[in-house]
Amino acid sequence: MFVGRVFTEEGVRLIPSHTVKGGRRYRYFVAAPGAKKKIRIPASDLEKPVLDRLRSFLAASGEVVQALGVATDAHEQNEIVLAAKEWVKVADGSPRSTQMSDCVTRVVVGPTNVKVECSATRLRSQLLVMAPSTETADSRIDAYVR
Repeated sequence: MFVGRVFTEEGVRLIPSHTVKGGRRYRYFVAAPGAKKKIRIPASDLEKPVLDRLRSFLAASGEVVQALGVATDAHEQNEIVLAAKEWVKVADGSPRSTQMSDCVTRVVVGPTNVKVECSATRLRSQLLVMAPSTETADSRIDAYVR
């Protein structure tokens, strides 16, 4: 998750790595070869806060509408807000959390914080794809009056 999109504030790319101890695999993000500073961050320590921040963003309807700034009509805006609220319920590792992480364009790791940058266009299109349809199907009932 986030491969190729994780950097330090200084612009050093962090790449995925792992180690195996006692038959268990531990994933990390480490500084790319040639970096002056050695960095190793457990993947879960990075991925969980990023997904948690995305969830808190998606749970705040006003933030979503303002950031995407674009619902062409009230119906589309409502669909985006409803889909965002559904995404908040997504469990880590599910296909939807992968789709959520695909909207992240860059993760910048600082000494005390993590900055998450997302593509508004990608997020908007993902939300519209995932939006529950609020349209009702037209049905025709033939009635005969006697």
